[in-house]
Amino acid sequence: MMKLNEKNSASGKQNELRETLNALRNVSGSFNPDAEPVKKILLYKIASYRIHNPKIIFEYHQQLLFHLAYPHGKELLNIAQHELSRMAAEAQAGFYGTNKQVKLQLTNTGIANTEINVSFSFHFVKWLDTEFPDTVS
Repeated sequence: MMKLNEKNSASGKQNELRETLNALRNVSGSFNPDAEPVKKILLYKIASYRIHNPKIIFEYHQQLLFHLAYPHGKELLNIAQHELSRMAAEAQAGFYGTNKQVKLQLTNTGIANTEINVSFSFHFVKWLDTEFPDTVS
């Protein structure tokens, strides 16, 4: 019975986190004076969660990038910078953890501490080898 309650509690927290992310997304593009304190409250609330779900990490990462590009104020900029660093650490923990599915979901997201896998054309590789000898493998 305890396991079921723990699972329901975790599920409830995930739903609450998703609702908070949705609320943040809805208010992000608003720059009127009433929106700034709402954004702060939502960011501080999200900062209180441990986030391990790769989809949520990615979604939150995207929102944080928006807040870095278009900060509503210095405090929001600082919160976004701190949270972006925290998401990079969460992504790193998930990426280098034992769950291969999490690693796969974080690959090519562009989040710091994860990998990007790309294929280059023959001509581009040849140019790289010419311009940067002994660095292309």
